Amino acid sequence: MAETQQFHKLFEQREKQILEEASQLAQEVARKEMALLEFEMFYEVMVPKVSKEKAEKSIQKLRSEKWQEALKKAKGNEQEAIFFYAA
Repeated sequence: MAETQQFHKLFEQREKQILEEASQLAQEVARKEMALLEFEMFYEVMVPKVSKEKAEKSIQKLRSEKWQEALKKAKGNEQEAIFFYAA
């Protein structure tokens, strides 16, 4: 009986710890999402269209180059390339 109570107590403690960690992670994600939203709003309003277009082209070129590098590193294996690309 005492073992059951001890097990139940340990379970409740671990549950509380997990819920606290999840709450902290959720708050961190929410802060990052809000910062991203703020950046996107200011970027849309403050950056001229020509500059945005130039930046988009540069980003597309960079992503393409990085993907090709990842594919080469993964010897053509797309699943492995995703890992290298994300790193």
